[in-house]
Amino acid sequence: MNPKRILTGCAVLCAVAVNGSAQTLSFGSETAVVFTRVHLDNVAEFESILTQAHDLLKKSDNPVRRQQAEGWRIFRTSDQTAAGIAIYVSVITPTVRSADYNLTTLFEEELSEKDAKALNARLQACLAAPQFSYSLDAITLPDFEPVMKSRKPVTKSSRRQ
Repeated sequence: MNPKRILTGCAVLCAVAVNGSAQTLSFGSETAVVFTRVHLDNVAEFESILTQAHDLLKKSDNPVRRQQAEGWRIFRTSDQTAAGIAIYVSVITPTVRSADYNLTTLFEEELSEKDAKALNARLQACLAAPQFSYSLDAITLPDFEPVMKSRKPVTKSSRRQ
């Protein structure tokens, strides 16, 4: 498994409650973020599930699923929490508006009933708490340029100035 593929490429979300009941996860804006908390001892298992879900999205016969995969990026916090939890932040841009991003639903649509149930059980064991998500709208501020766009590479000549 290539961790960089999981953490910087397209990835997937687990829109399920800790008790296992599926919840619809859809967004009405172009950008969304989802926070998922995973037990530290289950990080490798969770990332294995993300890899499987990513493959399902990319290989799906459903064009909406393939489109969903294109806008997904996922990050894991570098710092450990005191509670022994890793926090994953999924950034989705552009979203496929009104499409269901629920990972449980993805498994049920793309796998046999037996395989979907088994993968969902593995997923549930990884989760430390219910996830939460936000649809985001860009705002415009006068004379403000986002940091990531305004950063210039540091070169030897720029350091001397």
